[in-house]
Amino acid sequence: LPVDGLVELQVYDITGKLVKTLVSGEQTAGAHVVTWMGDNDRGQMTASGVYHLALTATETETEKQHRLHQKALLLK
Repeated sequence: LPVDGLVELQVYDITGKLVKTLVSGEQTAGAHVVTWMGDNDRGQMTASGVYHLALTATETETEKQHRLHQKALLLK
C-alpha cells in the first residue's frame, strides 16, 4: 500500500457473489500478506474454481481511492 488508509479485500465467486471479506479496516502503508484458506464468511469450504479478488484502498488524508481486481484459481 502506498499510504495509510482504509482497505477492503474481498473474494467473489464467478457469478459475482461475495464469498469472503479478508480485510476490512485501517492499514498502514507498506507490504502486507493475507492468506485465504478457501472458506467463505460462514467458515464453510468453497469449491475449487476461479474467484475474483477485489482490493479497494482509500487514502486517509485525501480520500482518493485505489482499486485492484485480480483473478485467482483455488485448487484443492
